[in-house]
Amino acid sequence: MLHFIGHQAEKSIAEYCRNLTKEIALNFRVKNLGDYLPAHLTFFPPFNLGESDVEEITQEFGKFSKTISPVKLTINGFGHFNARTIFLSVEMSSEIKSLVQKIINFGRDLGLQAVPAGPKLHLHISIARFLDREQFEKIWDFLEKKPKPSIVSELDNITIFQKADREWEPTEIFYFD
Repeated sequence: MLHFIGHQAEKSIAEYCRNLTKEIALNFRVKNLGDYLPAHLTFFPPFNLGESDVEEITQEFGKFSKTISPVKLTINGFGHFNARTIFLSVEMSSEIKSLVQKIINFGRDLGLQAVPAGPKLHLHISIARFLDREQFEKIWDFLEKKPKPSIVSELDNITIFQKADREWEPTEIFYFD
């Protein structure tokens, strides 16, 4: 089965994303990310492992999550990767960078392939993906006219997501102590 590991966004961020992705999909005829992908930050992109390996990783992340504490997470505005992906920007505080580096190092020790770390780390929550240039320009223009999102929350969990049919669903959520 296909899995990925990240942080499941809390309710206010998830609702904001769900409403925004729906609005974008209706107005610009793009896929509604909220229909198949919960609002999240990715630490380890999709991977395919056998059930026993997933069980081991689940147990290890469960133990690891008890050794770390939540840190402040701030969503501040929109950003994009080229003209293909638009996202909610995460302020990259030193606390966020340090915690995510610990999570990435831990997962790498388990043999997982992580997102780029160090100076290349760019946490985000995607709201539109796989865009062509015209779609990007229209959506970006639309977003620039909206109030800039500013949501304060916590990075307080590690979540294991599993692909079920065409949707990604959280299968385990480990809250930090």
